[in-house]
Amino acid sequence: MCRVMEEMCEETRKVNARTMLKDGILPLEKIAQYSNLPLDEVQRIASEQSNSGPTQHMEDITKWK
Repeated sequence: MCRVMEEMCEETRKVNARTMLKDGILPLEKIAQYSNLPLDEVQRIASEQSNSGPTQHMEDITKWK
């Protein structure tokens, strides 16, 4: 059960980072700080997000419903 909760928290952090990246206001370092993700993970998400359309973001959000 704890592992599932940890995975859900991790996915929530990633969704939050994607949302901040989409806004395009904050630098990657601040997004990493605020989302509690490593900078390299935020950079990876940013790279993936720039290579995918807005449907990817919605897929991530609906995955946990």
